[in-house]
Amino acid sequence: MDKKKRTDGKYLWQSTSYGGIRLLRVSAKNGLIVIPDEIEGCPVTEIGAYCFSDVERLPEHGRNETTYSDAEYGAASFQPIAGTVLESLVLPEQITEIQDFAFYNCRRLRRLQVGKETKRIGSDIFMNCPSLQTIEIRCGVEESSGAAAMLQQLSSEIIVHFLGNTRGTEAKLLYPEYTESYDEIAPAHIFGRNIIGEGFRARQLFDGGVVQLERYDGMLDKLAAEENGQTVGRLSLFRLLYPAGLRKEREREYERQLRQNAFVTAKYFIDRREPEVLQQMCERRYLQGTDLDEAIQYSVSLNWGEGSASLLDWKQSYGMIDRSKRYLF
Repeated sequence: MDKKKRTDGKYLWQSTSYGGIRLLRVSAKNGLIVIPDEIEGCPVTEIGAYCFSDVERLPEHGRNETTYSDAEYGAASFQPIAGTVLESLVLPEQITEIQDFAFYNCRRLRRLQVGKETKRIGSDIFMNCPSLQTIEIRCGVEESSGAAAMLQQLSSEIIVHFLGNTRGTEAKLLYPEYTESYDEIAPAHIFGRNIIGEGFRARQLFDGGVVQLERYDGMLDKLAAEENGQTVGRLSLFRLLYPAGLRKEREREYERQLRQNAFVTAKYFIDRREPEVLQQMCERRYLQGTDLDEAIQYSVSLNWGEGSASLLDWKQSYGMIDRSKRYLF
């Protein structure tokens, strides 16, 4: 990580027994945080328990404080980055552990980026983090990482983006939401576990911290039978756009599922104003014909002029225009 991109702020920390830094608390100007590689010349190696939680639980001894501040701002503008203040967090490469309840009640946290060595994950680190959408990992999908350990703590839908590097391949994998409940079996007071959703099985498809891509792709038919079209479409799209380890026959299956769910998939990205994804869907002919027409009209209904105009441009650019059709703006 480029140290010049660190977040200016106030860092409360303590030394570990092996010469690293355990981060205890952060104050900064806003909730978009990039943790520095080092503090006082020592590598930052741990995120302490309750570090970003709205519940402050600090050790009684061994605390230190360091401030990095631009002359333009100064420490007076810093605020505690805890609970609903935190929105995006980038951790340095040397972080190996995130301790218990580190992000407890971080209800606006939507993005977490870590290195591949962040593998020791405490209990309930993501408790009450309903906005978390993406976990980014700075490694290839063929490399071992802490993705499996983090996924085990999330039953809500989550996208794991393996950012890739010179030794590994980029991939973006969607893990659907699943629900879990327990039924008491009387009179023995034994509880039966009920799990609904393919997201649970998808989270088990790791070996030694490495994603088993072939098994992940192999669950498509069952997933398509149980999940909604939007989930199936987005999962298929991500595998097609980032086809690490994707076999030709699986590629055709993903294309078939995406085309069957093209409009509801496009609708998701229209709602979120993501034209780059929509362009790729048009360019690759995943979104065409009636589905493309519906996407254009839906953009118009939302008064998203940029989106509807772009979809019309791409329809013409990629040879899908039907000049007999008219669109009302």
